[in-house]
Amino acid sequence: MIKEDNRTLQELTDAYLNDEAVAQFDAIMARARQKRMRNRIWAWTSGVAAAAILAAVLFLSLPSESTSYEPMTVMEIAQGIEELMNVHEEDVKSIQAIPTGSTTLLIVYMKDGSTSSYILTRNDDGVTTSILALNKKQ
Repeated sequence: MIKEDNRTLQELTDAYLNDEAVAQFDAIMARARQKRMRNRIWAWTSGVAAAAILAAVLFLSLPSESTSYEPMTVMEIAQGIEELMNVHEEDVKSIQAIPTGSTTLLIVYMKDGSTSSYILTRNDDGVTTSILALNKKQ
């Protein structure tokens, strides 16, 4: 059941909008405003930090000027195969070289039926090469 309130507008204003109620409302709103501002600052700071990290990663992942994208020469591939032959000595059945642009995938087939994969890359000096072992399958 709804009660009827017969108070005048002035009486209602005095009851609900007194100085204490107004001060309490203002304090609640100020805290909410501060919280929203804090959230905006955190979001803005996080966005700037993420952009800075992304820029650093992109900058650091750019190739150096000495990095060569020329295909590997037959001599470089032959030297890589020779290195693998020296490592595995008499266990090698065959080696497959798959040029993939500036690198070469080397697959070593062993006499016991297992295979080992390597990536042959040219070093930053543009002269020497490196061999990276990937995996061995039985």
